[in-house]
Amino acid sequence: MKKHHILLFFIIGLGIFLRLYGIWNFSFMHDELSVISRLHFNSFSDLIEKGVKNDCHPAGIQVFLWLWTKIFGISEISVRIPFLLMGISCIPLTYILTKKWFNATAGLFASGIVAVSQYTIIYSIIARPYSAGLFFTLLFLIIWTKMVFEQDYRWKNIILFGLFAAACAYIHQFSMLTAFLIAFAGLFLVKIQTYYKYLIACLLAIVWYLPHLPIVLHQIGLGETAENSWLAPPTPRYTLYYLQYLFHFSWITAVAAVIALVLSIKINKELWNRNKIKIGIALLVFIATYAIGYLYSLYEFPVLQYSCMLFAFPFLLLVVVSFIDSTLNIKKVIALLLLLAAMVYSLVVTREHYQFLSKQWYEKSVSKSMEWREKEGENKVACLLNMPVDFLKYYELKKGIHLDNKFEPDTFYNNFFFANKVASLKENYLVVAGLTDMQIEIIKPYYPVLLEYFPCYTSEIYVFAKTGTTQEGMKKINSEEFTWNEPIPAEQEFIPIKECNLSDLCASRFTKILLTFDYKCSDSTANYALVLQTSYKGTIADWRCVKAQDFFIRDGENYRSFLPLRYELLVKDSKRIPYYSVKIFLWNIDKEDKVQPIKCTISTYSDNPYIYGMGENLQTQSK
Repeated sequence: MKKHHILLFFIIGLGIFLRLYGIWNFSFMHDELSVISRLHFNSFSDLIEKGVKNDCHPAGIQVFLWLWTKIFGISEISVRIPFLLMGISCIPLTYILTKKWFNATAGLFASGIVAVSQYTIIYSIIARPYSAGLFFTLLFLIIWTKMVFEQDYRWKNIILFGLFAAACAYIHQFSMLTAFLIAFAGLFLVKIQTYYKYLIACLLAIVWYLPHLPIVLHQIGLGETAENSWLAPPTPRYTLYYLQYLFHFSWITAVAAVIALVLSIKINKELWNRNKIKIGIALLVFIATYAIGYLYSLYEFPVLQYSCMLFAFPFLLLVVVSFIDSTLNIKKVIALLLLLAAMVYSLVVTREHYQFLSKQWYEKSVSKSMEWREKEGENKVACLLNMPVDFLKYYELKKGIHLDNKFEPDTFYNNFFFANKVASLKENYLVVAGLTDMQIEIIKPYYPVLLEYFPCYTSEIYVFAKTGTTQEGMKKINSEEFTWNEPIPAEQEFIPIKECNLSDLCASRFTKILLTFDYKCSDSTANYALVLQTSYKGTIADWRCVKAQDFFIRDGENYRSFLPLRYELLVKDSKRIPYYSVKIFLWNIDKEDKVQPIKCTISTYSDNPYIYGMGENLQTQSK
């Protein structure tokens, strides 16, 4: 057996192990539950009208899962199996593609990265369009390579070209974009005598996509705007964050990659002349995909995520390995093994990948609710779980239970209604998840004892009680109290509280600041605000306030307002904290004497590093 095949089998086996390990602890994520909640239709027409048209994704994956689950049922394993298989298949497909473009040795490096990168691993085990899109993009690119570079225009390849291109379009808009760019590049490379066959292949892709056109037009008509997007437009540093993500936010991995390339790359004129067209195509397709996504997100509607760039990721790999020649010597084997070891280490240690898998809060919050209800009795435990009804129904059906969830989604953003709901609860214990920081503070006067706290991806789970001994939740870093013993003159518009560098408050971007304002008030509609202003290098980066009329908790003659902020929303790199400053003050907007301050408390807490851990650095301390 060839050395290449031995190493390839090792790489595939390693990739399979890394994808399967810990998968039993990985419950459904939000996007997967969203897909599942739109599968319960009896007819195909209902699926399209109610389950596809009102979503922003093409119909391919939703239709496939609708058919798949009718045969194999709905569970984490059954739903994820096809995506897992496609994700694993991307490892040998990357090898085949790279071998066709360059050579087998380069193919080992490219497929090795696909096998051990969290980028490809996480999307291999999620029932979303990404592993499927990558799978069909690779298949399409292999067929495209046969036609354009190998001049193999058999009808089998022409038909497969159309099928795979159409499949990319049915799966995701970015896989469609990537396939379009590849096909467009081919127009400039195809020889004149085979041009009509290439055009036929492109036409087949268009014809097979036409049935989807009414769905696309309907989705465009939904009128998405930047204002109703949950994504923020990308910043100039987005490219740097993406590259850091590819290296697992690890200097060890980055250094190992550089060493591996230095040991393996052989740059010479002959190699460049042989590969320059392919390198140019790969580079242009990757850059064009990124640039289109970036500019569209900046000026139209934010769509750019790391997941969307997965379909163009093979082109970046092709550029990186293009100068590795075909000779497989001991030096290159060591370089490859060094790269794999560094990436596996950073996957497990730096990225805490397998801890992250167990940090999905939907099922865990339901299980925790069941646990406490069984322990204390159903009539003594209330639940406020901010999840769609269909999500809860799935877990009720899965676990054979009924959970009385007292959360009211229609009033989610009305804190006065939420406070009234909490105040009306008679149960001794309260399990909550998916709530805002403001809502957590609202709960504490009514349920002052924290019994359990679980940091999860995108949220946290809390178990509160009316009496008992408090356990540690978010660790308090510091607390300062500012008091006013004398009335403040009404004509004083701004009342300073604290102004400092952010580094004086915290060393990590994973910090939550909580401002608590106690005051007396003669008119609850007073135009009076507590303000938190954060600046970066002297320019305001974030400005937020809570007015007396926005929300308060009343205790006798006194009122209390809250203003929380998680700094990981704003600061994406702990090393930039020294460049931020904070200004906290009161703003008597109408210069009236309706509000008299009593006390302002500034507290900081070590925040949940997993909350955005899928795509951001888990590092908690600035270096």
